[in-house]
Amino acid sequence: MSEDEMDALRKRCKDLAGDGRFERFKTTKLYDGDLGREQHGYPPARELPI
Repeated sequence: MSEDEMDALRKRCKDLAGDGRFERFKTTKLYDGDLGREQHGYPPARELPI
């Protein structure tokens, strides 16, 4: 892709990609394993209200 095409793509995707709504593994604690959750002081996943 040319630089102009990449800029156009970034502009089209900015609103949807910017808030993390499609990447819940990055923006929530729901996908952390229990070991990682324990290391960060979070309760195990089974104790989360879903």
